[in-house]
Amino acid sequence: QVLNGKYGPYIKQGRKNYRIPKSIVPEDLTFSDCIKIIEESPAKKSRRKK
Repeated sequence: QVLNGKYGPYIKQGRKNYRIPKSIVPEDLTFSDCIKIIEESPAKKSRRKK
């Protein structure tokens, strides 16, 4: 699902969000483009519990 948020467009897959680079126009995204963005996104660092 491609959504437009406070900080710009992003892709929502399940509970995870992936930002769309500014060089890509969100209206022109295809399903395969979205999958490519999700696969190329860096893994988030896990936080330590206190």
